Amino acid sequence: MGPAEKKPARPAGIAEWIRAACRFATDRNDFRRNVLVNLGLFAAGRLIKLSACDQTGP
Repeated sequence: MGPAEKKPARPAGIAEWIRAACRFATDRNDFRRNVLVNLGLFAAGRLIKLSACDQTGP
């Protein structure tokens, strides 16, 4: 990396981490990121649904 190039800063605190995650999730220019976020949200929803069904019984 040259002197003009900047490394992306790593989030320091939890608020910065949440802000970075929101920026990652809402980046409209990167199709792959959006696909990964959508798949992750889908998987999380399925896990929540399955665990809720397990708790209600037959």
